Amino acid sequence: MKKTRLDDKGQTLIEVLIALLIVTLVLTAVVSSVILSIKSAQYSRNKSRGVFLAQEAIEWIRVQRLELGWTDFFGYGTVSGAQYCLVTLDSPPFLNTGVCDQAELIDGTFSRQVTLIQDAVDPELTANVEVVWNEGNRTFDSQVSATFAQRDLVN
Repeated sequence: MKKTRLDDKGQTLIEVLIALLIVTLVLTAVVSSVILSIKSAQYSRNKSRGVFLAQEAIEWIRVQRLELGWTDFFGYGTVSGAQYCLVTLDSPPFLNTGVCDQAELIDGTFSRQVTLIQDAVDPELTANVEVVWNEGNRTFDSQVSATFAQRDLVN
């Protein structure tokens, strides 16, 4: 029969500590990857929603140009840039002037603002739509612009 020595039984404390260290490192890496993946998915979802909201506003402005007629539509802009908060896209248009505040968020997250700038020489009206949202301590935005001209209207 083979005799076992006392120091050959079981695992040493050093082996157990090394095993725990390896398990801790692997779990830390997995948790970090999951957290990063969740943040990336949330950013992608918000970015897509922000682009959609900005493009939706441009399409709504295009409809307003047709419904109002060029003279009234062009009057909403100024050379320096008139700002409007577009929480909802209801008619009559452009009633909510100025910068959006905390109570004027879409889905409790997104702020949508349009700046209308006249080019009286051409005459054109440029609409710059900016959708802003916060994630943690960072602010992100999506911007879409379009230029509208009287010559583009079909009579």
